[in-house]
Amino acid sequence: MATTIAAPRAAPAAPANALPVILYVLGKLDIGGAEMRSLQVFGAIRERHPDLAIVVYVTSPEPGALNPRFLAAGVRIIQGGGGLRDVLPFWRVCRREKATLVHANVGSTSAYFALAAFLARVPVRICHYRSTSEGRTRLYPRFKVWVGVTLIRVFATRIVGVCDGARALARAPDRKWLTLYTGVAAGEAEGRPGRRAGPHLIVLGRIAPEKNYLRPVAILETLVRRRQAGEATLSFVGTGAPGDLERLERRARASPASAAIRLEGASHEPLRHLGDADLLLLTSNWEGLPGAVLEALAVGTPVVASDLPGTREIAALTEGLTLVALAASDEVWAEAVLAALAGARRASIRRAFEASPFHFGAYVDRMAALWALPGSAAARG
Repeated sequence: MATTIAAPRAAPAAPANALPVILYVLGKLDIGGAEMRSLQVFGAIRERHPDLAIVVYVTSPEPGALNPRFLAAGVRIIQGGGGLRDVLPFWRVCRREKATLVHANVGSTSAYFALAAFLARVPVRICHYRSTSEGRTRLYPRFKVWVGVTLIRVFATRIVGVCDGARALARAPDRKWLTLYTGVAAGEAEGRPGRRAGPHLIVLGRIAPEKNYLRPVAILETLVRRRQAGEATLSFVGTGAPGDLERLERRARASPASAAIRLEGASHEPLRHLGDADLLLLTSNWEGLPGAVLEALAVGTPVVASDLPGTREIAALTEGLTLVALAASDEVWAEAVLAALAGARRASIRRAFEASPFHFGAYVDRMAALWALPGSAAARG
């Protein structure tokens, strides 16, 4: 049974009030949920502990859009190569930096960093699952995931998931598992949609196959045909690989509702876009704990989303989230959108979010405890 939100056991003994030296592993630092959330939590934790050393090891040789923001937050960046070829270089980095804690956030590939950290005698090795699936269908990729999961179970001292549903992918034993819900920083933001002839729907996030990004266009077309939503509009806020972007652009241009569809590209201000929208639409094939859903609820914007393990957990602890089966027809999705719009009470959604475990302050506290920082629950024992 998952130990949801429980404070982790204290890290191996260190001198009283000693700060760990943290090596934190991420993919390319582009605008994504894991990267944005990590950046936010680094800022908050370093306000509490200005001398805390955080080095981000990036599993890509190429800088991403967020590199300047990580550097501005006082975080050093080391560009790596990713996967098995990173074992030796990462081992050297662990030794050179005198790391005492490694926290890897790259799915089953985290196994190679846990292995290198074990060989470098790093005492705390955390592997963080941010999804309930890795979407591998062919035999060899599935075998690689199996190898990664097996190595993580051996070499990680702690296995963390963003939701209880991630445990099925991790296959983690009770003694190592921790469900640690992600929190979002909404500040005082509150949604204030403008006056329009119809509702404005938004899709926020990467344009990638797992996001099922063509489905929202079909749902909008159904709404337009039924004429029950007035002059509904749909915006995509996010970017992706050139092939995926081209496919979405072609589909939007060919749509009978093309005039109502906007592709706005990536944004550093997701809360502003969500606050201006009447509803967030998330049709993903799989997710972990989708940050876009949490951000929408934080500003009081209702959400219609795929019925997935992570979204089910959010729905059980907040309000304003309607779940629809992926296999349901576009008509069913359109009905859910209309019902969510009719029943939305933005102030109530926002209040429920603030009382939930997804509030950013609670997330920072749990991360501090996971890292056994001085003054945290874990550090106090």
